[in-house]
Amino acid sequence: MGRRRSCEPAAAIKCNHTKQPPKNWGERRKKFREREQRARERIGKAKERLNKLNDDLARLRVDKRERMGKANKPEQRTSLSARYRKRISSKKEQIERARLREQKAHIALGKIQEQKKIATSNRSWNLGTSQKSYIDPRVYYSWGLRVDYDVLERFYSASLRRKFIWVKNGELQ
Repeated sequence: MGRRRSCEPAAAIKCNHTKQPPKNWGERRKKFREREQRARERIGKAKERLNKLNDDLARLRVDKRERMGKANKPEQRTSLSARYRKRISSKKEQIERARLREQKAHIALGKIQEQKKIATSNRSWNLGTSQKSYIDPRVYYSWGLRVDYDVLERFYSASLRRKFIWVKNGELQ
């Protein structure tokens, strides 16, 4: 599992930790555009399917009214009513599934757009630079004392522990 990186480049910006954009940035942008286009196509297909199902449902209801009007016997009406009730409920379930599919497609598009935005904003900032080196270790240490957590031993690397030993001794650097 890789290192966790912050989505916000605030610390990198504050410390001016820039880097060159990745060499494959053009390819990545192209892939984001392609993924976005495919997501838009999925949304379009889902909308078309939903419209078709709604039209089918409307036709089914009209057909039911027409056939019920032509039915003379009560047994025929009961039989037709039961048959159309079943077909209409089935169509409503299909419509609900199509709505869910459309919502999921919208969510997927939003996710892709957010990933693209984050990648674009972070491409020239070096987020791999550890923020541990820049935040005053006394802040972490005092918090660790309050919550009974040994910050120096568990949070910092060995090199930073050696660097920040003065915090534990209560000295100023």
